[in-house]
Amino acid sequence: MILPNRGSLVPSRTPSSSWAVGLASVLAPAVRFMNVQVGDPASVNRGCGDTGIAPLTPTGACYVVKPDTAEYGTDDVLDQDLASGISVTSATALGTDPGGRQIYEIAPGSTATVWLESSPWSFLMPFAPTDFAALGPLQSVTGYIGHDWLKCVHTALSRYGEGPYCTDQILMREFTQLTRATVRPQSSVTVTARPSGSDEASWAPATGTNVVSFRYADFSWDTRASGY
Repeated sequence: MILPNRGSLVPSRTPSSSWAVGLASVLAPAVRFMNVQVGDPASVNRGCGDTGIAPLTPTGACYVVKPDTAEYGTDDVLDQDLASGISVTSATALGTDPGGRQIYEIAPGSTATVWLESSPWSFLMPFAPTDFAALGPLQSVTGYIGHDWLKCVHTALSRYGEGPYCTDQILMREFTQLTRATVRPQSSVTVTARPSGSDEASWAPATGTNVVSFRYADFSWDTRASGY
């Protein structure tokens, strides 16, 4: 995952640079669980109790339905030590410094952009969410699906007065929707540099070491589903 945080170096001559980064984020994710109609079978499955009234799976096994929920999990969460690496554009990788950090060479008069990368936020959902253009009546939703089950929506008595029996079922699908996610990154970035080809063993803060400027900014990320 590449976070929307970036910095730029503008060198006056050709320096070699290395970065040390740290990253924490305040996150506010939210989800909801629902059962969504996704089909209308042509026949009735009576594999559970012979009547077809009780919820059951498409294979005929009895099934315990999980109830729909309202949106939950909206509290802020602080996640620290997220940084997993950096991605640098418009610069040439040369090797590593004594601390094991990647060294990049930047052409004079150009700009190199540094992106911070984070590990996946696995605590948001137990499974990787998917974007669905449509899921039953839902449009443009993100989340993951669970089990399919059959719901009886109409019953009737037999001509002998026995029953009731299910006469119509619909196919339901469990769906956990990611309703919103807000990320407020709090990053720290240190850049050191020295002239390329220099025999100097020491590195100095980038600004002033053949580097005109170093700018770095955090960008908040806020996304939410329609209606939230």
